[in-house]
Amino acid sequence: MSKTKLQKTPWGFRPSHWKILPWNSFATPSGEPITVAPDSKAKQVTVRVRHKGVVERRTKRNQPRVIRNPNQTQISAGQFIISRIDARNGACGIVPKELDGAIVTKDFRVFDIDSTIVHTSYLDYLIGLPIFWKLCSFVSDGTTNRVRLDMELFDQMSFPIPPLIEQEIAVNTLQSIDDILKRTEYVIIKAEQLLDALLNKLLTRGLPGHHKEKWERVTLKTVASLRKDYLVPSKQDQRPYIGLEYIGSNGVLLGSGKACDTKSQKSKFFVHDILYGKLRPNLRKIARATFDGVCSTDILV
Repeated sequence: MSKTKLQKTPWGFRPSHWKILPWNSFATPSGEPITVAPDSKAKQVTVRVRHKGVVERRTKRNQPRVIRNPNQTQISAGQFIISRIDARNGACGIVPKELDGAIVTKDFRVFDIDSTIVHTSYLDYLIGLPIFWKLCSFVSDGTTNRVRLDMELFDQMSFPIPPLIEQEIAVNTLQSIDDILKRTEYVIIKAEQLLDALLNKLLTRGLPGHHKEKWERVTLKTVASLRKDYLVPSKQDQRPYIGLEYIGSNGVLLGSGKACDTKSQKSKFFVHDILYGKLRPNLRKIARATFDGVCSTDILV
């Protein structure tokens, strides 16, 4: 089997038979300028960073929606939309059907995509890559709080575009995986809800056939003690380190760092110790240690 020949692109190495096209060769500026009243009921759109979706802008509960700037742009489903302010943070996407006819401010740019060159779904996966956000940062300028995407430079940004048939295969494959992940996520959510309900029942009503009247009420300190064993890790300390970011809300440890990469005082913990994040308890940062290590002092041991 012969190896695929590669070419170097700003996106990294890509197959040599892929075309490297500037943005303006398959994307045309679009969006219809429109003037709206402050009390207009039109849906106003925003775009979440890190490619998290094109969504309707929401107002706070009990707060009337007011459109402050009458000069808006009306958008259509299937169009590409990008924030000039947060393009470098991944604020871009494809307008969904439910937001057809919605409006956006002038801080967003909207484009029609030539489907004879690029499938919209393929483009959506492509712009979800962090390398695209990084490339956007290279064509953005301005002071710290006023960095904007330079549209002239963006128009000339290169995109790796495979043949349409390869785009279709890639999209079908990725969509199949997305479907599996969504179904898996649904099962996990339902399992967590069942676990919460079962825990609540067992810990408040007891096991079937056992009498709750025989339960004994005790304070936490009678069954657990707060470990107060502190140290400042050395540069040679290879023990695992747990910070709040390593504790999932479902009671699972999400990995660990190394003690030698940390600074300041830490707490020691040992296998079977309970690690409880004391900051914002509503985040449910609690887990049982499965190894010895050190942790942030924001975690009670």
